[in-house]
Amino acid sequence: MQTLLKLFTKPRIPIIRLSGVIKQKSGDKIQDQLDKIKSKNLCALAVLINSPGGLPVQSDIICQKLNLFKQKHNIPIYTFAEDVAASGGYFVLCIGDKVFADQSSLVGSVGVISQWHGIKKALEKLGIEAKFLSSNDQIHEVVNSAFSEFNPQGATQWVDKLEYTHQMFIDHVKSYRKNIVDQNVFKAEVYNGEQAKQLGLIDDFGNYEEVLNKLHPGCKFEYVSFPSKMEELKQLNKA
Repeated sequence: MQTLLKLFTKPRIPIIRLSGVIKQKSGDKIQDQLDKIKSKNLCALAVLINSPGGLPVQSDIICQKLNLFKQKHNIPIYTFAEDVAASGGYFVLCIGDKVFADQSSLVGSVGVISQWHGIKKALEKLGIEAKFLSSNDQIHEVVNSAFSEFNPQGATQWVDKLEYTHQMFIDHVKSYRKNIVDQNVFKAEVYNGEQAKQLGLIDDFGNYEEVLNKLHPGCKFEYVSFPSKMEELKQLNKA
């Protein structure tokens, strides 16, 4: 039956989006889009990315879901950077069989950052005292809690964890982008599209419609995550 459907159904390219900060349940949102794809006769999958990054685990989950879909349907994935595909956004972007961006897109930031905010002095001014309790007698000496003074030993341990995550990020990019030779791209720098192409972070320039029509002439687009005209009107009315 599926073979007959393929014979009489025009092949399609589903187009999905990854937008905004990658946070908890971002992977679920990508899966929701993949589940909405109705066509069985597929040419490829296109992923439009406009994200400054976010949680490393969610970024990895998204990649796993996209790769499973690719393997299931035996199709290529094309990824497109819009305004920005940095950090976790680039983590996802780089898995494309072909990776595209605009000349002005911001791409890269292959790095890991973490912030610490101490509020102990502010609490003291308010007469509030914070106590740290743990089953481990020594853990309070190394953990950098917002309620305590900054602890260099705790910072060192945390940096070790960040470096481990950073190396995983580097290995991930290298596994997909074989032509990167300049190791400076792994120092968390952000590049414009022109620079990104020269450094091997992307393959070429082009908007998704132009690129997909060239790579797969005759395939129709299936807009999975784009709002309907009615939804657009509702958003305009709210504004």
